[in-house]
Amino acid sequence: MNPSATAKRLPVRGFTLIELLVVLVVLGMALALVGPRFASGNPALAVRSAGQTLVAGLQLARNRAITENRAVVLRVDRASGAFVVDGRRRVLPDGVSLSRPDLDDDDPQRTPIEVRFFPDGSSSGAWIGVAHGAHRLLIDIDWLTGAIQTRDAEDRDV
Repeated sequence: MNPSATAKRLPVRGFTLIELLVVLVVLGMALALVGPRFASGNPALAVRSAGQTLVAGLQLARNRAITENRAVVLRVDRASGAFVVDGRRRVLPDGVSLSRPDLDDDDPQRTPIEVRFFPDGSSSGAWIGVAHGAHRLLIDIDWLTGAIQTRDAEDRDV
């Protein structure tokens, strides 16, 4: 007799594809619910998140200005911590303050921040400071090219 034919077969161990997919979906839902809570408790993460959200809004405004051949304005309401592009309002994380270090404007209640993008891609230009406690980020919008850059605000007071 063949020894392999008479040997006991060990059960196959592992997970099916459906079991793995169910676990991934449950983990994804848990992260979607818990993720924003971590951002509100971590000032560095809140600044980074607010900066990325604001940069995405600026890029949207610039792209719309170019593709639709019209001027588009991004308006930041510093009192509420929200910005508006073409009627769409986005809210930034709580506790994040915004400033205009290029204008030495220290009163967030006084004036909103406005950045206008033109059909050729240029902009009105601005520096927007994003801060939460000691964590600071600087967003630089070039007036000539409309290019948007972010950097930690070490060399410039926000």
